[in-house]
Amino acid sequence: AVVSTQSTGKQEFSTQNSTLWESVISLLIRTTWGWRSESGEVRPMTVTEFESVMKFICELTTVCPPFINKIWDVYHKVIAPFGLHNPSKEVWDLIDNYLGKWISQDVWMQANFHLSSFYTSSMGNHLAGRDEWCGSGGSSTFVQRAGSTVALIISKLDWGKVASYLNQTNGKNEELGAVHFFRLMCYSYLILDGKPHQNAINYPHGNNFRTFFLPSQNALAISWNNQPLEGMSTIFDGTCLTRLVSQGVTSQDPSKCLIEILNMLKDMANITQNPNVAEACARETRSLIMYSIQNTLGNCLYWFLPQQDQAELVASNLLPLARNFSEGQNLSPQIQGILVSVISLLSGEWSLPAKGPIEFAKEKILPVILNVSANVNNRKNAKEMGAILQEDRDITERAAALVTHFCSTATPPLALEILKAVANALSSPIKYVEVAEVALHLYYSRVSIPPVPLSPQNEDDQRYDEIRKNVANALTPLAHTPWVDVVEVCLTKQATLALYTVLDQQRRTITSRGPIQWATVAANLVERAVRFVPSSPKDFDIVSIWFLCLEIIMDPRWVIISSQQQGYVPPLPTPLKLRQLQRHLSSYTGSVASLTIEKLKSLKGKSKIGLPPGSTPPNVQLAARACLIFLNRVVLQKKSADPVLVSNNNNNNNDKAKTPEGVVQMDTFEDYNEAEELPGGDFELLDKQIVKKEKDLNEQLEKLLSLRKDSGNGYNTFGEFFNSAESFLSPLCDFHSFKHTLIRTLFPMSPYLSIL
Repeated sequence: AVVSTQSTGKQEFSTQNSTLWESVISLLIRTTWGWRSESGEVRPMTVTEFESVMKFICELTTVCPPFINKIWDVYHKVIAPFGLHNPSKEVWDLIDNYLGKWISQDVWMQANFHLSSFYTSSMGNHLAGRDEWCGSGGSSTFVQRAGSTVALIISKLDWGKVASYLNQTNGKNEELGAVHFFRLMCYSYLILDGKPHQNAINYPHGNNFRTFFLPSQNALAISWNNQPLEGMSTIFDGTCLTRLVSQGVTSQDPSKCLIEILNMLKDMANITQNPNVAEACARETRSLIMYSIQNTLGNCLYWFLPQQDQAELVASNLLPLARNFSEGQNLSPQIQGILVSVISLLSGEWSLPAKGPIEFAKEKILPVILNVSANVNNRKNAKEMGAILQEDRDITERAAALVTHFCSTATPPLALEILKAVANALSSPIKYVEVAEVALHLYYSRVSIPPVPLSPQNEDDQRYDEIRKNVANALTPLAHTPWVDVVEVCLTKQATLALYTVLDQQRRTITSRGPIQWATVAANLVERAVRFVPSSPKDFDIVSIWFLCLEIIMDPRWVIISSQQQGYVPPLPTPLKLRQLQRHLSSYTGSVASLTIEKLKSLKGKSKIGLPPGSTPPNVQLAARACLIFLNRVVLQKKSADPVLVSNNNNNNNDKAKTPEGVVQMDTFEDYNEAEELPGGDFELLDKQIVKKEKDLNEQLEKLLSLRKDSGNGYNTFGEFFNSAESFLSPLCDFHSFKHTLIRTLFPMSPYLSIL
């Protein structure tokens, strides 16, 4: 090949002649791996013989400079495989010497192959261990030296050509050209610890790294606004930078360079206002904040970003990005990736430490948020250990407070996106409920609400249901956690709106089920709802739970008496849960002395109802009385509409054929007064407000109206409520107008309750 080039002219040895180029590379591969000894044995060549190949490669680039455009193919197919099987210092010093010194800088400057994203991608994958050589179980020596050699090759190339090429074509010829180029520059910057190789030209390094990429500061910089950056979040997927760290390709602490790269990504996102870049930055930032690696060289030390830097990244990178890209009504799909990165910091749990042959590990113990107790014993001084753990907690709590504040100041569209992200960001049901409660309060309190209607018929009711449906769809269920477990957390954490939403989700899933299946699940929902006890600052939110229970019981499939279809179906649980709801509402009416309530709390295991935590505000008391009246009204309407056949106790219980086919056999509702599952005695005062006749219902309403002048309990300040309450038993007072009346007259400071 050399002789023919000298005789026929260099112009024939151009990059166009791919067949000739591939023939040369095939010759090198066969020479390196198919060396035939004097005895005829085929074997890989020795180091001395390999040096002759390196010398030939360098001489070939001298006499045929265009061959430099195949230097990466030669490295990837010939040099790297040999270095993998011979990872000695001698071999890699030889490789660096020939590539760095025997090939002149003038020849390197003629290279154009790096204009193609194929090569920038290949070089980046090689450094990240994503190809057949670095990813094939090579030794730490090979990985480090290969990374150093690739960085040497990168530093010899004129990257100003790439910037000019991308600016001229606006990325039309290279869909991911700018993205692969930027990743490669980040990798080489990390490997070289921000320092350039000697004679590097137009190469981003040190203080020049950020200015190289910012159009306002460097004429060679890429015009990022004109580049297709859709693939940025695919390449920088949260493992891009940590993978390079775990490969052990750098011998220096990479903290400073990593933070510089993250700041560069943030600047690029702000310059381009591209959500793909913002998502990439958020993922990589979150990944590095929660990342640690344990050295496998024998000393068991750890490396992670200094926690002060972690807190700074949360405050200056993650949260500003989230705020910047969450403004407006129409949010991009990439906001989910950003929010997951932000909210996941609340988990307080790092991923398990990676392991790798790193030389820069110094820490004997991981931060406390990883909670690896075995490592705590490595501390010699208990006082020192306590101080370090406290510092860890302080920094972690500070970051968590910033994230929580961000969630509590979101716009309604962003609050919905937070609800979608929380299940992907957190695995703990407790954190899941806490974040969901904050987002739900924020959404309902800020979403645009139509005026509270004064008439029973109102077209906005449909919009209210649409809002509730959107919220129910937005809150993604927590993976591997049954909804009943999430409900238990809601009850423990007194998370009213989170409880409402989870129960509403389940209610919507059973809409199309048959009567028996529906009644079983619906009774389960009411049972959990009546166990709820609100927190004092937001005790009025419990009204939303009452509204949900009323809506469930109003369904035609909810039976208020024990039914047996043809005598074969066991009693349904709905009558029992109805009584529990009635008792629950009665305990909030203020008609039962506080001492009695305290006594009933001791029977909580029997009652299975949530009792008021303390003194109930007068508006909540009036709401409980109103809901109890409306519930009793529903019960009486159902009793008058359903065919009730009192069972014949004289009949043989096994003689089921005597029940006429198709006739529903029911017991009277009163039979459950003495049911073992719901003892009466201690709850007699609560049961007194459960009416059984229309006459009793009218008397109950009159008793409510008689409180309008009661100043001792503060009822007299709700005159408008009492005026509206006169129509509670009217057929014109449907459920929707009843709800809106309560919110308008008792809770005007919380109009969002009208949605619920």
